Amino acid sequence: MALICSYCGSECSQRDQANGRCGSCACFFTGNEEIIPDAPAEQPVASSDDAASSPLTAPKPAAETAESDTEQAGSAPDTAVPPPSQFDPTAIEPDSPLQELPSSEGLIQPRRLSPQFRRRVERTWESTFGGGGAGFTAESTLSSHQPSTETKVESPTLSIATRKITKGKSGAKGASEGDYELTDVIGEGSMGRVWSARQTSLDRNVAVKVPMPELAGAGSVGESQFISEVVVTGQLEHPNIVPIYELGRDSTGIPFYSMKHVQGRPWNEFIQENTIQENLEILMKVCDAIAFAHDRNFLHRDIKPHNVMVGEFGEVSVMDWGIAVSITKDPNQPWASVATGPAGTPAYMAPEMAAHNPSELGVVSDIYLLGAVLYEIVTGTPPHPKTGDTGEALLAAAANEIIPTTRSGELVDIARRAMATNLDDRYQSVQELQDAIREYQSHRESIKLSESADEHFARAKEQQSSDEFARARFAYEEALKLWDGNTAAAIGMRLSTLEHAKNALAQENYELGISVLDSKNPEHRDLLSKLETKRAARRRLAWFSKIAAGTAIAAILTVVVVTLYFYMESLENAKSLEAERDKAREQEVVATNLKTKAEAEKENAEIARNEAFRAQREARRLEAEARLEKRRAEEAPYSSEIGLAAESIRRKLRDKAERILDKLDPTKPDADPVMSQLRHIEWGILKHSWGPSSVATLTGKDHVEAVASSAGGDVLAAGTDLGDVLVWKGINGLDNDAEPVTIRFGNKISALAVSDDGRYLAAAGIRKQDPEGDSRQNDFDVCVWEITSDGVAQSPLLLHGHKAEVLSVAFSSDATKVVTSAADRTAVVWDRITGDRLSVMADHLDPKVWSARLSPQNDDLVVTACEDGRVRVWRTTPKSGGVSEAKKLYDFRGHDGPVYAAVFSPDGQSVLSGGYDRSLLRWKLSSAQADVVAAGTELLKKRLQGQADAKQGDANERDEIGSTGDRHTASIRSIAVGRLGDQQIIVTGGNDNTVRVWRPTEASWKLDKVLSGHGRWVRSCVFSNHGQYVLSGADDGLKLWAWQDYSMPRDLIPDPEVRLSRQPSERGLSSALKSTYSRDGRWIATVYANGTVEVWDLQDPGRATGEMLVQGHAMLAATGVMDQQGERLMTSAGDNTTRLWNVTRGTHTLKLDGTGYRGAADVAWQHDQGNALVVTGSDEHMTPAWFWHVDAEGKVVKTALLGDYARAQLAQQAEAETKRRGATYSAVSLRTTDDGVDAMDRLRRRIPDVTTTKFSPDGGRFMVGDSSGHCFVFQVDAESNRPRQLVRFRAHRSAIRSAAFLPSGQSLITAGVDGEVIMWNATDGTQQNKLPWSGPVTALDVSASGDRLLVGHAPLEGTDFPLAELFRLEGEEIRPEASFLLTDDAGHRDWTDNRPTVRSARFVPGTDRALLSLFFPAKSGSERGGQSATSRPSRYRIGYWTWNHQGTDFAEMRSTQIGEVSTAFIVGNDAPQTELLVVGGKGARLLAADDQRPLSFTTLKKSFRPASKIVAADFSYDPAGGQSNRLVVGDSEGNVRVWELDAGRWSENTSAAVHLVGRHDGPIVSTFFDPYDPNRMITAERNGTWKLWRFDAEQWHSPIQSPPDADRRALNFAMFSPDGKRILAGTDSGAAVWQLEDDGTLQRVLETWQPGKVQTAVYADDGSWIVTGDGDRVVAFWDVRGNLLAQMDQEDASGTTAIALSYDRRRLVTGQGKGIGIWDTSRILEAIVAKDPSQGEAGAVAETIASSGLIKELFTLNKKLFRLDAESEVNSESDVTSISISPDGQNLLSSGMNGQTTIWEGAPLYPIAFAFSNDQFTVRRNASFKHIGRSAFLSDPSRLARFDGAELNVTIQGEPLAGEALAIRPMTDLLGATIVTDTRQGRTMLYHRAHHLAAPKLIGELTSAEGPADRLSIRFSDAVDVRSVQALITALAYRVESSTADVPRDSADVPSDSDDVPSDSAEAADPEQDAEVAEVAVISRTVQVTLSGFQYQIGDPSGATDGLPGESLPKQSLSQTITIEVEPDHNQESGQETPLAESLAAGAW
Repeated sequence: MALICSYCGSECSQRDQANGRCGSCACFFTGNEEIIPDAPAEQPVASSDDAASSPLTAPKPAAETAESDTEQAGSAPDTAVPPPSQFDPTAIEPDSPLQELPSSEGLIQPRRLSPQFRRRVERTWESTFGGGGAGFTAESTLSSHQPSTETKVESPTLSIATRKITKGKSGAKGASEGDYELTDVIGEGSMGRVWSARQTSLDRNVAVKVPMPELAGAGSVGESQFISEVVVTGQLEHPNIVPIYELGRDSTGIPFYSMKHVQGRPWNEFIQENTIQENLEILMKVCDAIAFAHDRNFLHRDIKPHNVMVGEFGEVSVMDWGIAVSITKDPNQPWASVATGPAGTPAYMAPEMAAHNPSELGVVSDIYLLGAVLYEIVTGTPPHPKTGDTGEALLAAAANEIIPTTRSGELVDIARRAMATNLDDRYQSVQELQDAIREYQSHRESIKLSESADEHFARAKEQQSSDEFARARFAYEEALKLWDGNTAAAIGMRLSTLEHAKNALAQENYELGISVLDSKNPEHRDLLSKLETKRAARRRLAWFSKIAAGTAIAAILTVVVVTLYFYMESLENAKSLEAERDKAREQEVVATNLKTKAEAEKENAEIARNEAFRAQREARRLEAEARLEKRRAEEAPYSSEIGLAAESIRRKLRDKAERILDKLDPTKPDADPVMSQLRHIEWGILKHSWGPSSVATLTGKDHVEAVASSAGGDVLAAGTDLGDVLVWKGINGLDNDAEPVTIRFGNKISALAVSDDGRYLAAAGIRKQDPEGDSRQNDFDVCVWEITSDGVAQSPLLLHGHKAEVLSVAFSSDATKVVTSAADRTAVVWDRITGDRLSVMADHLDPKVWSARLSPQNDDLVVTACEDGRVRVWRTTPKSGGVSEAKKLYDFRGHDGPVYAAVFSPDGQSVLSGGYDRSLLRWKLSSAQADVVAAGTELLKKRLQGQADAKQGDANERDEIGSTGDRHTASIRSIAVGRLGDQQIIVTGGNDNTVRVWRPTEASWKLDKVLSGHGRWVRSCVFSNHGQYVLSGADDGLKLWAWQDYSMPRDLIPDPEVRLSRQPSERGLSSALKSTYSRDGRWIATVYANGTVEVWDLQDPGRATGEMLVQGHAMLAATGVMDQQGERLMTSAGDNTTRLWNVTRGTHTLKLDGTGYRGAADVAWQHDQGNALVVTGSDEHMTPAWFWHVDAEGKVVKTALLGDYARAQLAQQAEAETKRRGATYSAVSLRTTDDGVDAMDRLRRRIPDVTTTKFSPDGGRFMVGDSSGHCFVFQVDAESNRPRQLVRFRAHRSAIRSAAFLPSGQSLITAGVDGEVIMWNATDGTQQNKLPWSGPVTALDVSASGDRLLVGHAPLEGTDFPLAELFRLEGEEIRPEASFLLTDDAGHRDWTDNRPTVRSARFVPGTDRALLSLFFPAKSGSERGGQSATSRPSRYRIGYWTWNHQGTDFAEMRSTQIGEVSTAFIVGNDAPQTELLVVGGKGARLLAADDQRPLSFTTLKKSFRPASKIVAADFSYDPAGGQSNRLVVGDSEGNVRVWELDAGRWSENTSAAVHLVGRHDGPIVSTFFDPYDPNRMITAERNGTWKLWRFDAEQWHSPIQSPPDADRRALNFAMFSPDGKRILAGTDSGAAVWQLEDDGTLQRVLETWQPGKVQTAVYADDGSWIVTGDGDRVVAFWDVRGNLLAQMDQEDASGTTAIALSYDRRRLVTGQGKGIGIWDTSRILEAIVAKDPSQGEAGAVAETIASSGLIKELFTLNKKLFRLDAESEVNSESDVTSISISPDGQNLLSSGMNGQTTIWEGAPLYPIAFAFSNDQFTVRRNASFKHIGRSAFLSDPSRLARFDGAELNVTIQGEPLAGEALAIRPMTDLLGATIVTDTRQGRTMLYHRAHHLAAPKLIGELTSAEGPADRLSIRFSDAVDVRSVQALITALAYRVESSTADVPRDSADVPSDSDDVPSDSAEAADPEQDAEVAEVAVISRTVQVTLSGFQYQIGDPSGATDGLPGESLPKQSLSQTITIEVEPDHNQESGQETPLAESLAAGAW
């Protein structure tokens, strides 16, 4: 009797059974092992294929005779009979019930080890280490390496050179005779001793490790383990892993390796001296190295401080990989060890390592070790005893007994979780452990900020400084952002806010105090009331001051009038007494005195009046400043309100968020009139995120396996892979925060169902019967619970009967029946009430019945889906008192592979099915049963014979749902049906991470929505809420979709990478390096570090699926064939694909999937028809080869080959299996039992696969050779192009390596791996000749004339066989002609110590040369004129072998572009030294020879490989059509690719699509299209060169490139200005701008105008600004002339890696770390307008406005802010790599290092904002024009308004005032922006110039009368935008010019010495007095500015956005008024007039 190990599958002997564990993998037996009875005594029949042995095959030892078994042969395999051993696998006693433990102690509760298990552990380690002899301590590394005579043959993939090693230093440099000189021992490890040494060839210090002598036996296991350590470490190239230099042997054969000599100290020597933070920094670097090793499939197993070396400068290196093992066995790494023996350090060891259970060993074992190191960092000691007996430490580790500690805190909790006893409780990846440590560190930062804030707060209270209060509050706020659980910061924030407000009250800064308080906070109300009272009192005082000033002026006027009255009265009296001269003289004297007195009083009155006017003017100035201060105070809270809204959304306080956002929405009645005008993109993003969502994540941390929902959606359920059932009740929307009820079911949930009425819940999986009990692995019961109003019933109904895992469960419509299917070949219908089985469906050919569903119309009908690829419909008939067997009605066979889901349509008239082949099929149930079954049987027969075509199988009456572009791109895993009203609907979920909803059409179904948001395979999906919602589950959580409202997902996850052409990876996102919008807004493109490009189409937001643009193979290319014209190329690789290429454009044209993993393929080009015939291998065992016919249009027809041969091989293998097992088995009967299915799978894998294919030269024949040595020859029919097999024969005893036809096609030469080369008759398969054996054959070629044969070989130790041989073919005779040896006659070549392998050998047509590609086992650099010393040595070489040349017969080609080589050949017959095609790596490269050096191939012409790392992308834009139809990307290898849009898809097969190779010498850093010319683009490389490209309708060429730069500064980007007329380039030392002249020349206009590094830059949309960033701490704003406008504070700009600027320049968006910052830059615009350069001196250069405080942060956007899928690992945050703003200004687009592209959607901002920040002006009469529109604010962030045809009307309200006028007065700002007028032929046209260098753009026409007037009217043109309208309003000016009559006289008429005094002079009026009264008055005027006739273009036609109007939009109008106070002119000098500022003359520009 033998046992089969459940872990490694090995047969275990009686001795192994006695030991209780497997002798191969040392895994303990669990009791579930398979028992195999002894085989019959007769000898098994040997396969004929193995009858003969290869010359290379060593004789095999005789098979050992198995010991007799006491067990009966007839015992059932599943009988629970333990092996004959005293070992009980259940000897580990169950844990005692856990008590409530504090903190994380419960995670590390030790296991109780039974005495038996303790003895097992002790014996295991004693047998390994001899009882732990002397020298072993608990801190020593223990491993099972010990002297052994057992041998292990070294892997043939490694070639180890012999090196001479000496000890001691030589006398003189260069005189040493050894390769390495060993000096001192610097350390000892578990396997060897490390020496300090000098490598003499390079004269450098290295470290050399030599194994212990007892382990170094040649061929021993110890030696193999030592070599494994070397190769493992060498494979891990990481900064924190010591690099390996060389693996070699010394002269005695002992292996050694050299590595970097790390100068430093082991970490354990100073770990206790370091601070915790210093140790954490080291630990994080160690984690980086271990995570890298895990990614490369390796475990370290010995992580401890002793094995970590810390260098002098802090560099960390993880050492000693001596016991590292592979996580899983990798056939590509035969040198890698697997866990076959115990190893580790007891003081740190994980329980599974100490107990030595390899089945549990994994990534979590290394995580345990990292946690142990962290535990030592915190507590000062390892987790297990490090002193005392080693055995005790081992037992402590096995039980996980942790040394207790009094320390507590986050770090202790993290360490305990990493060391959890239960493997599932540990961190599941190193990244999770690092994230936990980083979170701890972030809390430390929060505490530090809080402490800093305390200092500022204390200083603020002491100094009563408002600035200090502000700093304190900011620090508290930042501390809370980092950690919202920081209670000290929360208290400090509350106290500092109150104290800040009190300080503002004391300083009488009432506005500030009010702004910091919250009216809703009860603590703030009293203080807020005081501040508001004080502010109101101050406003009243200002009003009283105005009244007092008016009263004073009135009093002065009264005095003047009274004085004049008395003066006139005295004159009259003087005249009446004129008769009396004496009296008259006296009266005259009196009058004169009175006049003098009156004049004095008048002068005093004038002074008083002037003082009054000055007081008035000062009062108006103060009032204007107060208004401005008030407005700024009203604007100041905007950022606080935005931040508060964001915080409310994060905390899901929807009502509060709604109130805040409505306050900022001008369409709402309670909107703030000032702040509502300031909203921008940040408000739209918050509004959209707060608004109704179309998807909700119910859980993001659980791996969901199954989902279910009641019909009404009142009950939702999800089953997890941990065995929990999560149940939600009463979810009535996506915003519901209800917590689920958790039912602990068992270890796993595999199926789930909820009845339609929501009363019953069913679950299946591996059940757990009681909360504390162990799961019973064989218990596959289905549990059915009743759901009541109180919850879920405690006791479920059990449905017991399945013998394997239940895969599906479903209820009938009335919930009276339950149907289940399982992996036991059955489906069962149950009575839900009694739990009895009603009917069984058992006729399935494969155990896995994936799905079973009842018909909604007739619950007697059941449909099942099975792994065997068939869909069956059954009728169940009740049977009283028993179980009935269902009758099969339909057997549908149309799927190619397993079927995972099948359901009835809602009407029950058809069946829908989907599975592995990605097809969604509908089967009609109207066909007769017999017809369907018969047709399916015949179709199956033809498919097995490879004769079925697409037209067959119509009798099944099926149709495929969806077009090619609509279908899932990976397996369909789930199908559900539902009704939406009266309409039937379907939902499907697949392994492409998408959920798809389908609606019916008249004939079939059409795709309606693609729900893209999961980052993992969708396991299950159902409809809910009567079809309104879709519920879906995946490994990244559970999502609920309002699918009808769904548009674009927030997170765009690329199509899963399809690996090996079959299934996509579930997750493996590469870093997204850049995302960008197309200018037409339709497309988003993201480029990735793995060389792929994903493009999303936003035109239909409901189906936002991506298209992955990628070329080239994913694995090593093995084959390449080019046509003679050099126009087409075929490559085939080990990634299961074969690809066709257009050589001219270098683009990919077609991919053939499923062509096998060996890359065996050949092609025959039919040039006259443009067709290609391709023959390839296959990935399907039952169809070993494919024949493909590809026509000129790219249509493919493929034909299966060798199907009969595969079936015969399977039958032969089954017969051999039957004889071996001693039972009756066959290809059919082997499928009837579980173990039989596994056996069949193994047998299918043994079917030989194709190793080579070859066409005859004329394409009329081809051969196929396989791994068993069989050869098949086919004839291709000339008319139908279909193949027909001619002959099959056994050509070799080993795999066929290569083959070649002679030109006639009648003879075929084949070569086997064993070295045989034979010529055959290709018609009948008879042997014609055979070459003498000369070693293993690797390559074969026949000359074009057929007279020569070329054979390449692999080296064979101990032989002198040639590397290549040339034979003469004469008929059927083969004569040797020449040999290519390891040495040449001239002594130039000696490869005896480094023997190469010939990878390919090809004749060079028309010459006497052959092209050989060689692979050398060891890298070698320059030798005898080889590569330069600076070039990297390569193991691959290519050269010409000239066989008739005496002396030097090999000429090596020189090229740094060769790389890996599978095959190489010269292209074309006419250019033997012109072009070289090298196939290898992940594709092929076409190289051109230098004209002067024919052997130097340095020019890369074409590359047919995938991009290595794409870093740049951009879309073109065609203004004529308004479309973006080209995409350009650049990669790190200097290649540029262009795709073009063709029929809605991005194609490489159009005229403009191209792959530009070899045009750049360095990595591409940027690619940009001309913004207005799709035929022009610019590309830039890191080495300092940029090139300008133009497309001339046929090809791209580069007429212009950057001028030569002497210092070749490192270039970071080169981009066009928005008008395409300038080029901006950023380097590491500055930036420069070139002007593109009309004649095609370049003119440098700005040179290095910003000092320092310019990493990134962005132009303002109008080209007026340039914003630059250095990638670290500098973000600066510049005008186009290089003047600094503003600069962000360096602390604010810290970590900025990406920037974007809104089109109106009011917002800057930055990517900083994991967050996205939104900044207000409006103040820069205000500062630009405020500084009017026209007021300066003529010719003066305008000063800059650079100052601090102009850029204000609004808030930081990140996923943590909104908690968007915060628990989902696929949606976790990562560093932001790029930022862009959508063309409509509404959305943000970001990309991150986690591979995701995120759209931050924003609501449209309707209506646009129009206001004046200063709407009151004072104008003095006769002064120059006053700009009254200077403070205009016109904001349209969402670009909704269209102004073409609109009008601007400016009018003065009320009665006209003489001399007043309105005008357009152009004003030039600092940037040169201005309005320009042009009057010609009576028409005045208006132009806008955006900046100094911009061309004026026509924006409208002045339609009102020319010249100053009381009204202005402008009609806008089509080219106007909101910026031009605002610029025009800014140019509005007003003036009042007094007429002559209004000007007062200079002096009064004073009478002279005249006696004539009029008698009625007392009643005469004084004109001067009237004029003075008129001019004292200040006249108020009102100017109305109206925008009318503009319209909104709506971005959301659904009307979903609140406040946004519908599609039918009337013309809109906005109006604002300006108040002007006109005061008299008191300072005008006589005869002077204030000149006008500028002229409106024609042709001003």
